[in-house]
Amino acid sequence: MPRTALVTGGASGLGAASAARLRAEGLTVTTLDVSGPAMSTADVTDEAALCARWPGRSGPVDVLVNSPA
Repeated sequence: MPRTALVTGGASGLGAASAARLRAEGLTVTTLDVSGPAMSTADVTDEAALCARWPGRSGPVDVLVNSPA
């Protein structure tokens, strides 16, 4: 079964580098950021908006990288 990862701040910097490394290791990666080329956009500091916009879209997550800038 493939492992999955969620990377916040995944549009640039350390988040993007982490996402690339996890993909290279064979994980299925979802990136989340406030803007930019992330797979999903949301502000992780606004819990209500995050839950309304992104409710359970990824399923179970094996690896979480919390790297918002």
